[in-house]
Order: sequence, then C-alpha cells, then structure tokens
Amino acid sequence: MPRTKSLCWMAIALAGVAVPARAQFTQAGGKLVGAGYVGAPLQGTSVAISADGSTAVVGGPDDSEGAGAAWVYNTANGTQTKLLGTGVGGFTPAAAQGSSVAVSADGNTVVVGGMNDNGGTGAMWMFARAGAGAAWTQQGGKLWGTVLTGIAHQGISVSLSADGNTALIGGDLYDNYTGAAWVFYRTNGVWSIFPTLLVGAGTAGTSHMGMAVALSADGNTAIVGGPGDNAGAGAVWVFTRSGPPASWIEQGNKLTGSGVSGNSGFGSSVALSNDGNTALIGGSGDNNTAGAVWVFTRSNGQWTQQGGKLVGSDAAQSRYLGQSVALSADGNTALAGGPGGLTGTFGRHPAIGATWVFTRNNGAWTQQGAELVGAGTANNDALQGTSVALSSDGRVAIVGGPVDNNNIGAAWVFAQPVLVSPPAIATQPASQTISSGLAATLSVAASGTPPLAFQWYQGTAGNTSIPVGTNSNSYTTPALTATTSYWVRVTNPYGTADSNTAVVTVPAIVPVITQVFNAASNSAVIAPNTWIAIQGLNLAPAGDTRTWQGSDFVNNQLPAALDGVSATVNGKSGYVYYISPTQVNILTPPDAMQGSVLVQLTRGGVASAQFAATAQPASPGFFVFGAGPYVAAEHAGGSYLGPASLYPGVTTPARPGETVVLYGNGFGPTSPPVTAGSVVQSAPLPTLPVIIIGGTAATVQFAGLVVPGEFQFNVVVPLNAEAGDNTVLAVYNGLTTQSGVLLSVAQ
Repeated sequence: MPRTKSLCWMAIALAGVAVPARAQFTQAGGKLVGAGYVGAPLQGTSVAISADGSTAVVGGPDDSEGAGAAWVYNTANGTQTKLLGTGVGGFTPAAAQGSSVAVSADGNTVVVGGMNDNGGTGAMWMFARAGAGAAWTQQGGKLWGTVLTGIAHQGISVSLSADGNTALIGGDLYDNYTGAAWVFYRTNGVWSIFPTLLVGAGTAGTSHMGMAVALSADGNTAIVGGPGDNAGAGAVWVFTRSGPPASWIEQGNKLTGSGVSGNSGFGSSVALSNDGNTALIGGSGDNNTAGAVWVFTRSNGQWTQQGGKLVGSDAAQSRYLGQSVALSADGNTALAGGPGGLTGTFGRHPAIGATWVFTRNNGAWTQQGAELVGAGTANNDALQGTSVALSSDGRVAIVGGPVDNNNIGAAWVFAQPVLVSPPAIATQPASQTISSGLAATLSVAASGTPPLAFQWYQGTAGNTSIPVGTNSNSYTTPALTATTSYWVRVTNPYGTADSNTAVVTVPAIVPVITQVFNAASNSAVIAPNTWIAIQGLNLAPAGDTRTWQGSDFVNNQLPAALDGVSATVNGKSGYVYYISPTQVNILTPPDAMQGSVLVQLTRGGVASAQFAATAQPASPGFFVFGAGPYVAAEHAGGSYLGPASLYPGVTTPARPGETVVLYGNGFGPTSPPVTAGSVVQSAPLPTLPVIIIGGTAATVQFAGLVVPGEFQFNVVVPLNAEAGDNTVLAVYNGLTTQSGVLLSVAQ
C-alpha cells in the first residue's frame, strides 16, 4: 500500500479534532499496514494514539517469527517508523515486542511491551524523539520488574502518564498467575531500574492481575485488571500515589461489576479519564462471551458503579465486547472493542470484529451510532476491536485487527467528520433596571464551532466605537448612574453574530427638598448673600459628602456646583460650600429678594421640585459654636472666646470693657454692594446694628462683611456685664437675631 494512502487518515483526523460539533464516526482513509514487516506480524494486537491524534502506534508482536515490533505513524513528515527494541547484548528472540504499546500525550515518548522476552519474564522498551519529525531512539535498556520464580509475562499491558515520565507495566503470570504491575519512573531522560511493585489485596485464585493496566494523565492513579479473579468473574484494583514517586497505596477494596454474568473476565481491559475519576472496565467473557463494559466513578476517594453494564447493539455470544476499551480525556466518550463475530443459523460468521462508541450525558451512558467496522478487510477474519485507543478530545479513534489478511494485521482510524457552524445567539443579553451607583452583569449564550470569541461594546448594536470588557460570555458594567446600552459580538473562524441591544436602565434619582433655613439662626426666612441650608433626600450622590476645596475655584469665582450638585434661588445660581445626600449649604445670590422665592436643587442634571421659601432683604443671625448656644466669637488677638469648658485649653471668656469679635449671617446689603460670586467680599454695613449684651447696649466699633456671606462685628463688652453667661442680641433695621445666644464673661 503506498505510504501516502496509508497516512491520509491523519489529515482527516486532525481536521476532525478541531471540530466540536458531534457527529458519527466514519473511517478516515484506508487501513494502516506497517511497512517492512516480516512474516505474519499480527499488526493491531495493540494500538495507542497521542492526545491530539497526530501520532499513532501499532504493535505487531509476531513480526519476524515472534521477535515483534511496533510502528509509529507520524504526520509531521509523512512517514512511518518501525521500532525494534534491544536489550543488553540484544533482546531475547521471540520477545513479542508490540504485545502492548503506549504513547505520551505529546506523542514524543513510546513504550513497547514484549511479554515473551527472556522466556516469558517479559519486558518493555522505551523510545523517545525530540519532537514531531525527529528520529526515534531507544531510551536506555529494556525494563522489567524483579521476578523471583516462574514467568511473569511483563509487557502484556503497558501505560504511560501524559508527560511520559511514569510507566506502568502489567505481568499477569507473576507469582503463579496471581499477577502484578510495576511502576517505573523517568527523571531527566533516565528511567529508574528499581520499579514499585503493585499487588492488590483480596485476590481469589489465579487473578491474572496486570492483564490490563491504565494510568491517569498525571500518573498518580493506576488501575490494574485481573480478569481471572474468583474463577473468571474478574476484578480490578486501583492504586494512588502521593508524595515521593514510589509512594503507592491501594485505594479501597477491589472493584467488581454488578450484573456480571458467568465467567465475565471483568478487568479484561481498563481505561481511565485524564483526572483518574472515571474508569472504564471491560469483561469480554460476560454473558457467555457476548461481553460488556462497566463504568465506575470516584468521588472523595470512593468508587461507585455508574449505571448498569453496557452491552451495545447486537449483543450476542462470541462478540467479546470489552476485549479492549478506551476513554477520552474528560471521560465522556468511551470505546469498547469486540473482536468476535456473530454466530448464525448456518454456522459461524467471519470474525471481522467491531468497536462500539458510548457517550455520557449527565451521568447517563448511551451508544452513539452503529458499531464501527473498518472497510478493506482481507480474507474474512480480522478481529477488529482486539485493541482500541482514543484521542483526548474523543474525536479520533484507532482500532486494531491483528489477523486481517492472514495474520498480517492492520489498524483502522475513525474520526468524526468536520462539521462547522458560524456563531448563533441562543440567549440574548437581557435588558434590566438597576439602582443608581450599582453595576449590572450581562450575559449571552451562543452556539457555533469553538473557539467562540466575545467582544462587548457600549452603545447600540452595531456601534463598535466603545469596546468594553474582556473575551467572555458575560460582562459586568462599572457602577452606573445613568441609563446605558450594551451589546456583544460573537465570532469564530466561520462567521459573526451580533446580539440585540441590552439597555441597563438607571431610573433618575430626583432630589427632594424638605426645608430651607438660615444656616446661622435656623430661621425659615432667608435673605440675599446669606448662607442657607437646604435639607432633603437624594441631594447628592450616596457617600458624597464634602466642602469646597481649592480646585473648585476657577477665575477667583465661588463654585456654583460641587460634583454636579447646584442650587438656584428664583433662577439665580447660589454658591455651593457643602454637599451631602441630606443637606447642601449655599450662599444665596446677592440679588434683592422679598416674599416668596423658589429654591431648586439639581443633582447630576436632575432637578428637584421648586421649594417655596420666604425671603426678605435681611435675615440676621449669629453663628454659634457647634449646636450652640455660645456665639461664634474671638478675642481681638484671634483666640476663641467662650467658657473654658467649651473647648478646654482653647476657649476663654470675655472681660468687661474688652473688644471682642462676633460673627453673623444674613444682615443684608453692604455699602458698596458685593460682586456676585467673587471670592473677595469685604464692605461695611450702611448703618451699625444695635448689639445688646446682658441687657446692655454695647459699643459697636465695626459691622460689615469680611468674607463671602460672613459678617464681623467688633463690639466692646459693657463694663456692667455680669460674670457668667450673658445673652447676645442684635437689632438691625427692625429685625433681631435669634434668641438664646450667649456670650461668656469673666470678671
């Protein structure tokens, strides 16, 4: 057969690997027959395949009168390589190399078992290459475990960890057919010559442990089949490794399948998922050689059978289903080989053999399609299904048929056809409503051939000017304070799908004014150029509480807004000093106002309802320390004036005859008038107010505006002022400041 024809399956298989859409397996190219064989090699007695399906290994243990060999098929350079291991001084004739084969995930390490080496002791040979297309070389001498007496048949089964650094070899005749397995380790390219012996507890009779072996991807879980245990009912043993490489312990008791019928040979074949938590076990003798497979799963170190045994279509005597098994990396696709044939009314049918595919969905196993039978068999019997292997993604299968064409043997490759589809939106991102200041999470569900890529955008569908988010099927917005739209574009190599626009609605938060009053006197009457307090709800964003700062002043003008919060009186802007969600303090515009005036607050562009307040040309009041009742006052030298207990170490009382400074608010226009919004506001009142301390009119030396909205009064404390708290009252243009304000005096 021309080489190009024998390797054409690889191009088809690799294309299939990249395709996620599930379809029925179909044969990929013609059967594989290794070149350079001698005699009747029984090619296909064993098979293995790399994780990506690009490297396949086929064993032929009868090549060259039983010396055996293995063939590696490689697409990197379009060649096949025949491997023949050597031992120290040469391998023993009739070693049956190819009795078993295994390959690492990357396809660069191969192990070949030869169960008849050295008179039946058996051994395995390790081969490695530097990468796809590189030459294969034997790595060290042949390996075998110590056998004290008798023969072992080491190499009847082999397995490799994904990285190729842990090898497991079975020997089913060890210790008078009890059987065992040995674990070898590779470090820096050198294989250990002192393996770990694995022998399961609770064997019954001639168990033939090691007839089948398998390793998890990390090499830390091993499963060993013993189909002869308990007079042919069969069993398997699981071992785990932790800590040093040689630290292995048996995990639980031996496993036996429920529903076993007769001499089932449970453990004829074994396979593990990558994580070691799903095991597939074949029993080719079950139900009078019809055969069956069982699935076990592990949780918290405990193994339980998953569902009933699987028997496949056309279950019948002499089909031997379960003679070989394989699992995908995730454990959701299973192969089961059955090399026998159906027996008809007029005698035995040719034993072409077959392979069954089973898939798992939510813990339930079903057969996928019809059984697989490779085309191109020669001379009737082929025993397809004697060996099977599966790529990691479960899309490329290889099946061995060792007696095809008068025992030359062959292997067949099956792959799932290339089925591609562009993206399609299955579930649109949903519009939603959130409160201001919160984030929203949008998600989309899409179908199509992976890999799917997701790009989210802000705006309406089709507008790509504002990309947001990362390559994910969900996107969490930042905290939003306004209604915003988003959409997502889903792409793959075969097309693009745009979602609908998802609108994240943020209902406008309307500020509510509940009261307005003089910030000094708490009077409900306000005046021009007066500090007032506006109280209510939602006046500023949640958590936003501050006073003005240097950066808020532009061109020597008082700020008319802080963080989007502003206020007007009769439509004229006030000057914002302090904001919080429940109170805003502003300096009213200096424009004349009288009677009912309308106060309105705007937050983030949303205005409150207008609040009717009462205004007059003046609304005099004294500032007080804290909540009062002591007037905000200073000594002439600038230190604070008040009882010593008010702010210990800071405040001191006034003395009779002393000139003190009092501070007030809302005393009306100055002469000359102030300039609206200017940071510089200093002018006297047209007339001096009357200030009464302790019932006596005090001498007022100065009365006027010194900073925006703040009036200063220089007053001489009457000589007859009594020691202790004295009331303070100002009378200006017939209006009086608030009552209850005190000035502390000491004699």
